[in-house]
Amino acid sequence: MNTSSASKNHPSGKRYSKHSYRGFLKVCHDEVVASTPFSDHDWRNIDDFWANQFLDVAKLQLDNEEIFISLLEKVKSERKGKGLYTYWQRVIEEFGRKRKRTAIEAKENSQPQTKKKPFEVISLPTVVNNTLPNLTYLNLRNKSNSCTESTELRIPDEIVNWIEFEQEVLAWQPKVDKEYQKPTFSQRRTVTCEKDICTASDINIYETLTPLDRSILFLDGRALESIVGQPDFIIVNSNMVLLMIWECKTKWVLKVLPHEDIIALYVQEKETKEGPYVYSNNSSIFGSINQVYGYMCANSLKYGVLSTYDQTWFLKREAVKVEGEDHGRLYVSNTVTSTSTSPTLLKSVAYMIDLASNDHYAPFLKKPMMTADTNEDDKDDEFIPEKKDDSEFKYKGYLLPKGPNVVTRSQSRQVLGSLDTNVDL
Repeated sequence: MNTSSASKNHPSGKRYSKHSYRGFLKVCHDEVVASTPFSDHDWRNIDDFWANQFLDVAKLQLDNEEIFISLLEKVKSERKGKGLYTYWQRVIEEFGRKRKRTAIEAKENSQPQTKKKPFEVISLPTVVNNTLPNLTYLNLRNKSNSCTESTELRIPDEIVNWIEFEQEVLAWQPKVDKEYQKPTFSQRRTVTCEKDICTASDINIYETLTPLDRSILFLDGRALESIVGQPDFIIVNSNMVLLMIWECKTKWVLKVLPHEDIIALYVQEKETKEGPYVYSNNSSIFGSINQVYGYMCANSLKYGVLSTYDQTWFLKREAVKVEGEDHGRLYVSNTVTSTSTSPTLLKSVAYMIDLASNDHYAPFLKKPMMTADTNEDDKDDEFIPEKKDDSEFKYKGYLLPKGPNVVTRSQSRQVLGSLDTNVDL
């Protein structure tokens, strides 16, 4: 064994408590690994080498010959134990791993460094000119068309068309003071459930409209503890101030054909729900809009978004006093599709963010009164909060005449009065 290189590097000049050989190996473990000549992998030879190194240093430091002889006997005793075999095997393995890492690093350093292509920076006016790729829906059987029944459900007293929305977006001039990364859109996205809609929106809309300074962020709807309800996404500023909520639906749930008006469909479903009979037809549009409106009311927000990605509706609410009560008015835009060009979906979203950044507040509105049914046979109709895809219970055919179980604030007195006269308590 060649000891010349190790002799130069051994940890000489150090005193070790009680002059223990094993203590020396423990204290100087890193130096032992770095300084051991591993041309010979026999652990006994390596142990002989370091025992001699230890005794050479000790002999120089100890003035008393008797003490040194005593130390020599102690070292012989320490080396008879079984633990040294395990210790040196670990040292050899550690050295092998270190040598392998060194070889890999040397190889990487010898190769020419490939520079990463810097991403292209563009301004918001350029970003919002893009249209988005369409999604592909799998033709799945028995796909649920039910909508989340939110604990924050609210019904607007009045729902009207946001007639000026598209012209407002077209007239709006985005600021050029922020930088954005040039988007790379996900071209092929197959939809099997709402989660796929959320993923596509995250990649193609949220990431695209997030500025490099991160002054606007799209977050999961549960990201902030202060959020009431469970919207799919929220939009916040750099101070984590909530600006707007975003709810995603599949086209199985939110069925609106290109020639159809979502407000007319909402009113139709509302009239059916509040009629004297309960039918088995779905009320996904009625439920979806009320869900978003409920989140807006509960979080004192003025703006919200309801989207299937392919189709998006932008919502604005107001609260006005009518006969001393807060009257909720909801504006809903016409449909903006992912391929729309006048305006584009991205510009429409950016415009909404700009509106909410300047004024996101609208008064909190309480939930409407829930009136319980007195018929024991109707207990299965109880409201189940935040439950999705409830396929176990469905209405079948016609049921007996039944009063509405959800009423607006302005209707509450009338309904309670009718209950007093029609129900035998």
